[in-house]
Amino acid sequence: MLIGIESIYKDSAVTFPNGVEIKLDNVTGNILIFDFKKIVFIDSTNGKASLIFTADPFGFSNIKLFDEKWKKALRINPGMLTNKISKEAFTLYKMVENELSQILLELSIKHDDNYTYLIDEIEKFGNEINCKSIEEIVSIIDCALRISYSGYLKYESHNNMIQLHFDSKEKSAVPWALIIMAYIKKFGNDAKIIYDHREMKANTIYIKLLYPSLIHVN
Repeated sequence: MLIGIESIYKDSAVTFPNGVEIKLDNVTGNILIFDFKKIVFIDSTNGKASLIFTADPFGFSNIKLFDEKWKKALRINPGMLTNKISKEAFTLYKMVENELSQILLELSIKHDDNYTYLIDEIEKFGNEINCKSIEEIVSIIDCALRISYSGYLKYESHNNMIQLHFDSKEKSAVPWALIIMAYIKKFGNDAKIIYDHREMKANTIYIKLLYPSLIHVN
């Protein structure tokens, strides 16, 4: 099932049937394909649906369009689209992939520890993301990684360290580490990034908080 991003933002309660693979993309409506014989289009604005057979010329062209969008769309874990945190997490994930990508790249190259501009951009593009604590941004990022099957965060309380694990071998966990660093500094703490050099693309990163700060990641 390929659904429009706006559907996630507008619906207060989102549920999906078990066993259905869900992907999100910038589409004007929701698209369902059954056995590659029938296509159902659901208009996101009014909920009206139309049925098209793939054997029809119009249906065949839309199968090709669906395939193109499916390859680029974000695969998500539908079980996590149930609360406010998950929608904030999805918003942040899309920002990292789009609006914030250049800013994060420049920060990683320059090794600049002034993250004020990054925070400003996050709050500008994602005005619903207004974190009040380190714990809150850690929960959002953990959810963002899990919702996209990308990885997870784990807080190690015995050494006051956050472990950021990224499952993708094509992408790096560094952008997420920079966002965590930015919010840690915003809330008056400080930290240093420790890379696991056994990883080829920095897929496991440790963030050591320099001052005592108990946080929880569920």
